[in-house]
This record gives sequence, structure tokens and C-alpha cells, in this order.
Amino acid sequence: MSGAIHESVPNAVGRPIRALYVLTDGTLAAEERVRTRAALLLPRAILNTQRDTVLQESRLWAELTTLARLTTWFVVVVAGCSLTAGVVAGLIERRRPFALLRASGVRLGELRRIVLLESAVPLVLAVVLGAGLGAGASYVMAVSNGDRWFPPGLDFAGGLVAGVLTALAVTMTALPLMNAATRYDAVRYE
Repeated sequence: MSGAIHESVPNAVGRPIRALYVLTDGTLAAEERVRTRAALLLPRAILNTQRDTVLQESRLWAELTTLARLTTWFVVVVAGCSLTAGVVAGLIERRRPFALLRASGVRLGELRRIVLLESAVPLVLAVVLGAGLGAGASYVMAVSNGDRWFPPGLDFAGGLVAGVLTALAVTMTALPLMNAATRYDAVRYE
């Protein structure tokens, strides 16, 4: 700790020390020497080095990334369930028109494709719009902070595709109801 810088602060006598910064040559050995001396002088003090701070920040970012991924999958599952409920409600609401279409010769597979297309197009558009707005917001934030902006990578696009496919797979669980909802007897009842 040779070459330590001492500064006198007016009215500082008797005040507690909140933080103490010690310059070193940056080697791990020098940091450990300072840490050991400080621990001997102040046994209950919290001692952190720059490496500790970097390690804590990297752990925090890893935990936040995990939390963001779990939250994203939760939102995807909820969106899929909501989309499924919308499909079922649409089937119930349009039971008679679908039954009339089926009675006039439209195959059940075609009706299922129509319902799936009605669900998939808004979902894909919402995901693309959301991803675009999110990327735009991250660009604006990076530029305003003077940082370099990196566009989303392939893992992000893969996550979006997996989310859309998961939501559509959950939605497809309602398609077997199409057969029951479009029977010929549904034409008779209003």
C-alpha cells in the first residue's frame, strides 16, 4: 500500500467511513494483499474488488436472462390458451354458418385450415410487430446512451418461432371440436 493518497476532508473527524478505494497495480496478488490488510484492520467490513463487482453483475445478468426466458414462455402459454379460447368461442358463435358450409360440400379439413389461418395470421403479425417495436426501442436506448447497438441474434428469432409454434400447437387442440360443431343437425337449430 505504498504510495497511498491521503485527502483531508473538513469536519471528517469522528465520522464513519462508508467506502474506501485503494489503487493497486491491478494484479490479483496486489488486490489480495489489500484485502487481507483491510480484513485485519476492519474484521466486519465488506470487502469487494473490481473483479467481485464484475462477477456479481454477470451473475445478475444471467439471472435476469433466465427470468426473462421463463416469463416469455409463461406469456406464450397464456397467449396460446387465450387464442384457444378465442377459437372455441368463434366456433360456437359461427356454428350454423360452418355447418351450412359443410352441408354444401366444404370438407372438414378446409374448415379447420380456415380457422387455423384466422388464428395464425394475427398471431404472427402481433409477434413480428412486437419484435420490431422491441428491437426499435433497444436501438433507441442504445444510441441515446452512446452504446453500440447489436441486432437480435438467431437465438432470439428461434425463440420467437418456437413461441409462435407453441401457441399454434395449443390452439390446434380446439380443432377437433370442429367436427362436433359442424354436424348437419347444427343447421336446424338457431
